[in-house]
Amino acid sequence: MTAAIAVLRRIFILAPLEIGFDGQETTPASRNIAQGNSLNFGCFFVMLGHFRAIWRLVMAKAKRDQVNAVRLTLGVLAGIAGSMVATQVAVAQEGTTEEAVAYFDSAFKDRCRPYSETLFLFDGGADEMPARFEVSWMPSFELPGDEPETATIYQFFCDAGAYNVQSAFIKFMDEHFDPLAFARPAISIENETEDYDSPVKAITVTGYESALTLTNAKFDEESQTVTARAYWRGIGDAYDEGRWVFRDGGFVLEHFEADADYDGEIDPQLSLDY
Repeated sequence: MTAAIAVLRRIFILAPLEIGFDGQETTPASRNIAQGNSLNFGCFFVMLGHFRAIWRLVMAKAKRDQVNAVRLTLGVLAGIAGSMVATQVAVAQEGTTEEAVAYFDSAFKDRCRPYSETLFLFDGGADEMPARFEVSWMPSFELPGDEPETATIYQFFCDAGAYNVQSAFIKFMDEHFDPLAFARPAISIENETEDYDSPVKAITVTGYESALTLTNAKFDEESQTVTARAYWRGIGDAYDEGRWVFRDGGFVLEHFEADADYDGEIDPQLSLDY
């Protein structure tokens, strides 16, 4: 474009001053006319030059704006993509309540009420059911530089009686669900007579068993422990109670006690610490 303007300037401004538009050598009079025409043409080319400069600025700004717009669009798209990836990763790491419910209904179908009945029993107001807890711990076999392990624990309503409520616990870790089991002593009770409510002579541990449900269970997130007390009758003077701590991905029994005397007093005949 610059070369074209230079040629036009030579033709329309400089040439008429020397040889005129008709190809003949100019006279003073014709030169004055030519100077006037040249001035008009000069103004035109000055205006054309300004227009070219303005056009360049406009195009440059438009290009910058376009580049900025493209950058902004790419940034927004990258942010959206990043959020989607982060969401998918979070879901993969934590699971969802819907997935937990589906797993619970399948794994505990012969042991607990379906989750839908839980909502019915609580008149649809069980917004916090199942209860959900986040836990983390350092593995006992940790090596230098190891990161803490993490898992999500769900507590589901299983069933209920007059004064006892059963709960089941499941864990989501490493992208899959598992039921959580709780070790407890198997006990044998010897009374002074054949009546079950007669004074207790001894409570003997005959072995250990594992339970997939706990009675009146409460989970404490700070200490990462579950406590459960099963009442043998409504006033609670006869009971068994356990406490489990979450360790290396599962619950480990820390304490167990049992009071088999129906005497109106809390005086366990068996108390074990581990």
